[in-house]
Amino acid sequence: MTWETRIKATAVFVSMLAIFVGGWQYLQTQKVNAARPYLEKKLEWCEEAVRATSKLAVAREASARNETEFWQLYWGVMGLIENDSVRDAMVAFGRELKEKGGQSGDSDFDPTSAWGLTGLSLDLAHACRVELANEWSPHWRN
Repeated sequence: MTWETRIKATAVFVSMLAIFVGGWQYLQTQKVNAARPYLEKKLEWCEEAVRATSKLAVAREASARNETEFWQLYWGVMGLIENDSVRDAMVAFGRELKEKGGQSGDSDFDPTSAWGLTGLSLDLAHACRVELANEWSPHWRN
């Protein structure tokens, strides 16, 4: 094989590789774009769930409205979107909330504590971040 033939073969190989990589990137972009409406709603609902749990975790007295908001998410839209880790975090928070009967009776409340509702709210936020990173972008995991 002459040098000229080798150069032509290499050029063809590089061109085919570029076409393949470009096509793969295009398909990946189309996949994310097709899922975008669902992923945006999922992000919105995860934000609502984290906001609801954090309100309940740091409030001196849980309001019935905040608890209702959490249970509506728990029994509703979160069931549409959650994977195992988000589901487990929601269930753990719900159990603790039921056990405590809200924050109003908790005289030793410490919002910086890693235990109880504060830690469970943070667990939910982390589970949501990992789940969304898996579907949107691995860079979110950091």
